[in-house]
Amino acid sequence: MRKFLLTILALLLPPVAVYVKAGHCWQLYFNLFLCLLLYVPAVFHAFWFVRHHPDPDPEDIDYTNDEVDNQQAAANRRMVW
Repeated sequence: MRKFLLTILALLLPPVAVYVKAGHCWQLYFNLFLCLLLYVPAVFHAFWFVRHHPDPDPEDIDYTNDEVDNQQAAANRRMVW
């Protein structure tokens, strides 16, 4: 289902589809460049990227949020008398 929605998004808004699939990478900037030149090459590139680029491995994703941890640590330090 996700690949189907990304394919539809690749046809409508190619750079957004590449961003959703991979985030900030050189492929996103390349697709933006293609959109500035002509729309059709950007659609082909986004369609190819969505269909052939592998999804990230869930084990490689860092789910920790250091900013929240730092805020909680600062709040705990303020509570100490």
